[in-house]
Amino acid sequence: MTTRGMARQTVSSMNESEFQSLPGRGKITSATIDSTISGDMSGTSTSLLLMLYDDEGHARYNGYQTLTGSIGGKSGSTVFWVEGGYDGERIVTHFRFLPEYGTDGLSGLKGGGSATAGHGNIVKYEFEYSFLSD
Repeated sequence: MTTRGMARQTVSSMNESEFQSLPGRGKITSATIDSTISGDMSGTSTSLLLMLYDDEGHARYNGYQTLTGSIGGKSGSTVFWVEGGYDGERIVTHFRFLPEYGTDGLSGLKGGGSATAGHGNIVKYEFEYSFLSD
C-alpha cells in the first residue's frame, strides 16, 4: 500500500566549499546541510551535495540525505538519493528513498517525491512511500 505524505524542512546550517573554479563564473562545490523536518516525515536530517554552478549562479546538484526520525509513525533512520536544481528563484529537488539503507521501523522504506523552496530556509516536501514488507 502506497501512502502520500507532506513535510516541512527547516535548514539550520549549510556549509559550502568550492571544489573547482570553471571558466567564467562557474564552479563546482560541495555542501553539507543540517536541518529538522516535521510533518508526515519528521526528525533530524543531514545532506551532502555536489553542486555545479553556471555563470549566472544557477545550480544543478545531486547527493544523499539521511533522516533519523519517523515516517508514517515508524521510527528509525533512512537514506535518500537527491537531485535537483536552483534557477535563481526556486529550488526543486527530486528524491528517492533507498530501501536497503533503512533501519528499525524504516527498514525497507521505498518511494520518493519532490521538495521545493523559494528564498529562505523552509523546504516543502511531497512524497509517496511504502515498505518492501507491504
